[in-house]
Amino acid sequence: MGALTLLKALPKRYKLIAIIPLFLATLWQTPTPITPPAINVALPLMHIPQSQRWDAAYQKEAIALNFRLIEEAIEEEKELIIFPESAFPLYLNRAPKIMEALKAYSKKIAIVTGALTYEEKQGFFNSSYFFHNEEMHIAHKIILVPFGEEVPFPSFMVEIINKLFFDGAKDYQKAKEPHDFLINGIPFRSAICFEATTDKLFEGNPKQMIAISNNAWFSPSIEQTLQHLLLRYYAKKYQTVIYHSANSGKSGVILP
Repeated sequence: MGALTLLKALPKRYKLIAIIPLFLATLWQTPTPITPPAINVALPLMHIPQSQRWDAAYQKEAIALNFRLIEEAIEEEKELIIFPESAFPLYLNRAPKIMEALKAYSKKIAIVTGALTYEEKQGFFNSSYFFHNEEMHIAHKIILVPFGEEVPFPSFMVEIINKLFFDGAKDYQKAKEPHDFLINGIPFRSAICFEATTDKLFEGNPKQMIAISNNAWFSPSIEQTLQHLLLRYYAKKYQTVIYHSANSGKSGVILP
């Protein structure tokens, strides 16, 4: 269209310029469309207020809801169900009965869920748990939220700041490298909330990513919309299909 416009508009002695956009058009290649792998995924919609999420009185109800959603997904013949960050509001690796129940469910459906992890010698982690074929795998968060999950200062200052401003709370620990879950032979990069919008999590150019979030922290605000736009940007930038499960926010499959 540009070449034709120039051809008609330019004086005769300049009409050869119209060849330039025509030549450039021949170099343009239509990008190959990216389609998600053939896997039937359940992304349950959850809108649990932050004031309720960590209320000990609500814990049993939260666990029962998760199990009910798993059973519904199995009835619908889903292959994978993805819960949001902190869907199990506890240290899941310290809850053997719940772990065994999830392993039993995983004979019929793969399960990804957010929960906390406590390791006696290492400390606390924000984690994504993967249950498949009666096995459990854990991916710890590698990029922590500044002043939310860690104090980004030298270690000699961290204890002082936590004591003064955070009632002596300890920082979360973090993994060193991104982790992939293998589902039906397909690798899915694990990402937790904030880190899904950083270049570090896309190292190695993963083609699929499972991102889990708890956006109830920021409700009401524009954070949920901003996060969704950033996920779309990174999906496009790295040509990665992102399966996003969020509590109080936009969940869904984001194509490049």
